Amino acid sequence: MQRSYHASLAALKQNDPLFERTMHVMEHYLGKLPQVIKNMFMPVLARDFRQFVWLYEHLREAAALVENHAHHKRRKEKRKQEGGAGIRAPETGRTAADVSARDAERRALVSRVKAGGAKEGDLLRYLELVGAGE
Repeated sequence: MQRSYHASLAALKQNDPLFERTMHVMEHYLGKLPQVIKNMFMPVLARDFRQFVWLYEHLREAAALVENHAHHKRRKEKRKQEGGAGIRAPETGRTAADVSARDAERRALVSRVKAGGAKEGDLLRYLELVGAGE
């Protein structure tokens, strides 16, 4: 069981570009908890990957916001230095129907995981659906 936990964690680290930022946010968040709560919470995260993933997904959203803010701040500073409007990102080529179908699949996946029906590979599929690494 612990081996699959570590293998899943390694796969997550390899495939999620926000892994390091998310882990930093998680350490910060958990560090702010009272010790009595940490004593109850940390063993659960260490043995139950589903619980870890649940917390990771929520804190990944915070990490994405931090990363997005840092990215925009860097772009703004670069534009200010260059004196131009900057370069626009290319369009993804996705239709509204594609985006809607991906959102529906993502919502269904999140619901299944929250209900305790997580399967191997769900986290990686979730990352694909939210566009990690694009």
